[in-house]
Amino acid sequence: MFRLASLAGFAIAILIAVIFKFVKPKGRCFSAAGKDNRFIGFVKMLVVVFGMLSCLALIVTGFGNRLVFDEMIGGYMLMVHATAAPVFMMCVAAAAVLWAEVARLSMSDFNADSQAVCEKSEVCARKRIGFWAVLILSLPVFLSIILSMLPIFGTGMQDVLFEIHRWCALLLAMVIIVESS
Repeated sequence: MFRLASLAGFAIAILIAVIFKFVKPKGRCFSAAGKDNRFIGFVKMLVVVFGMLSCLALIVTGFGNRLVFDEMIGGYMLMVHATAAPVFMMCVAAAAVLWAEVARLSMSDFNADSQAVCEKSEVCARKRIGFWAVLILSLPVFLSIILSMLPIFGTGMQDVLFEIHRWCALLLAMVIIVESS
C-alpha cells in the first residue's frame, strides 16, 4: 500500500512541479538572499544548499529501497539516512529563523487577486504557503522518529510512530518537490 501511494505521490508531485515551472509569475517569486548583507546572504545560501542535498539524500535513502525493491531501509542506506537527517533538521530550523519574516502569511494571500499581488511582491503566496507547509510537516517527521527511539513507548506505539514518520515524510517530500520548482 505504501509503495503504491509513494509512487503515485511522487508522480503527482513531479507533475505539479513541472506545471508550476511553466506557469510561473513574471516577477521573481522567492529570493534566497534578498536585501541582506553578505554574511546573511551567504548563510542563507548554505542553508539552501545543505538543506537540498540532505533532503535529496533522505528521499533517496528513505524511499529508494521501498520503491525499487519493496523492502525496508537498512544497512548503509540507514546510516546515510540517519546522518543526513540532523543536517536537514538544522537546515529546516535555520530556514524557519531566516525566512519566517519574509514568508509570513496575511489574509490577502488567500484572495482571488493574490496572483496580481504575487507579481509585485518578493515572495508569492504559493511559495509562502509551501514554506509553512514544509515547516509544519517537518515537525511530525522529526518528532515521530525521535520519540520512537526513546524507551518510554512500547513496541505497538513505536510501530504507530514509524507509520506517522513514513506518511508525513511522504507528504513532506511531495511538498518539497513541488516547492523546489
